[in-house]
Amino acid sequence: IAALVSLFKALRAAVQKRRYGVATLELAGDGVGRPGRALEGVVKIGRPIRPGGPWNLRLRCVEGHSFRDGASPGSGNVDRFVVWEKAVEVPADVADPVRGLPFRFDLPPQETSPAPPIRTPNGVRISFRAALTIPFLRSRIVTRGVAPVSRQWELEVHAPTAGRDFRTTFTVPMQIP
Repeated sequence: IAALVSLFKALRAAVQKRRYGVATLELAGDGVGRPGRALEGVVKIGRPIRPGGPWNLRLRCVEGHSFRDGASPGSGNVDRFVVWEKAVEVPADVADPVRGLPFRFDLPPQETSPAPPIRTPNGVRISFRAALTIPFLRSRIVTRGVAPVSRQWELEVHAPTAGRDFRTTFTVPMQIP
């Protein structure tokens, strides 16, 4: 199934590149986001697009948390969770995607604020990780005081168009505090 998903994504990317050209992300300054500061830049699309509505730009911080599946001991899984997200709209009538769709996001002071360990009345610190499995649903992870195994910032750009909508996602480089 993973191979089919990868194949589908590759085909979709090839069709989008042929129809719209290459999309690029240009960040202001040195091209690196910093917690607590503004992230500004433009997204440029290779060919003109006439969207049927506003451009939607969504910035999010996604953390990966690792846990073991109780059904298969020794196997590790990583689930991705959105821990911070903001969206802006750029009106289609004032945006020129070839010259660049401008954006600005005010980033939070820290990438995330991990929950501190639980402290019991006698001063013992507890951190735990648990996975809850409900039949026919995916496992969900509950963590307290456990650091994520990965953290990634993504900028998703979407515009409704005739036929298949334009949609692309960029990985945003961030300074690690």
